[in-house]
Amino acid sequence: MLEGYLYRLRDYLDGEQTSPFKLYSKPEERKSLERKLEEVFAWLSEYGEDAETGELWVQREALE
Repeated sequence: MLEGYLYRLRDYLDGEQTSPFKLYSKPEERKSLERKLEEVFAWLSEYGEDAETGELWVQREALE
């Protein structure tokens, strides 16, 4: 579930310039989200298989 969420966020960040996400978010917000997304992807690749459900939720909440 976390992995799907990460890919959806990545698609929003890489989307068309005319998408609602790009139109109604600030560049600083997108940059911050992009950095956090990279961190969570790295964490997931390192610890994801052995992570407890609560740890996965903490990572998702950090993105929200």
